[in-house]
Amino acid sequence: MANETVQRLEPLVLTDAATSVPENLGDGALALLVARIVAANHRFRVTPATLSLLCAICVQLDGLPLALEMAAARVPTIGVQRVHDALAQRFTLLTRTHRNVAPHHRTLHDALDWSYRLLPGPEQRLFRALGVFAGGFALDLAVALMTDASHDHDAQWDVIDGVATLADRSLVVVSSDDPPRYRLLETMRAFALEQLALAGEEHATRASHAAAMLALFSSYVGASAAAKTMCEAEMENARDAIAWLREHDLGAAALLTARGRQRRHLHRLAPRGKQLAAGAGTLDEPTAGHALPAQVQAEWWTGLGRVLVIRGETRASVAARRALELWRPLQQPKQSLMAAVAWVRGISSAGPELEQACAELQALAAAVRICPRVSV
Repeated sequence: MANETVQRLEPLVLTDAATSVPENLGDGALALLVARIVAANHRFRVTPATLSLLCAICVQLDGLPLALEMAAARVPTIGVQRVHDALAQRFTLLTRTHRNVAPHHRTLHDALDWSYRLLPGPEQRLFRALGVFAGGFALDLAVALMTDASHDHDAQWDVIDGVATLADRSLVVVSSDDPPRYRLLETMRAFALEQLALAGEEHATRASHAAAMLALFSSYVGASAAAKTMCEAEMENARDAIAWLREHDLGAAALLTARGRQRRHLHRLAPRGKQLAAGAGTLDEPTAGHALPAQVQAEWWTGLGRVLVIRGETRASVAARRALELWRPLQQPKQSLMAAVAWVRGISSAGPELEQACAELQALAAAVRICPRVSV
């Protein structure tokens, strides 16, 4: 209808425990949670000790009113601390036992399942697949996840329309940025991943997610500012992809690690860059092994050397020197040059090694006809 508008339901505002006091709880998620607890137990009082737990519960439940009401109902029986600790099993914890509650609202799982079953089949598949994204996603990544390399425009628009439908039904949150960013609230994501596993689609979807992340980070070199910004936004997704690939495709895990590490400034983004470096840092030489392609090994060691230089660790020179040894037979002087730069910068004191590294750097710089002052 011409006079109708669509109102997307947003979660309640989350309150920071550091800025709240028991006497002033605001009017968002925290206020609702406390009001519902007091309604169930009039003796309940917010104290400085429980305030941080209550705020944490609101964050874990994404400010969802139904989930907050169900959590509040548990507090008189088991206490705030145990409610907080038990939210790892949120679908078991969050239930209602009142007889006048609709069957599909008696548990949080039932409520989500009811909304999910109302979706057409394609939107159900899209919703459960989107659960693999950590920390949100860009629309292009959702399209890459759900379509193959055939560039079928109809299929791409089906995905875009499907995301819009999920957003209209408040199953996906849309940011106010331009272009917008999308995410599933953690409660929705837990349900989506459960459905993905039940449908037997988890392995294939995780593989598509990892392939999309590898393609994104591989396109970074020489890319536009928008592409670089996109890489920065997807650090949590890269970390999760690496963790999955380590169990299923070690070569791809090492390659994605290397491509991520090549983005020097990404490692200075806290905390996402550090998470990627920490998560990928466990891929050491014995794990990676010599069965990996030589170029993958070379990229991996180059990236490790660069990260260790930035961190100021003494192992930087060892990693960078190993990278240079791997690049030499591949006859890629520019890549060898970057490894040599890391080698020089990773040496902390004057001596024969520094002299050798400087000589290697000068020779490689002359070979590619650029100034040897190349940053890492």
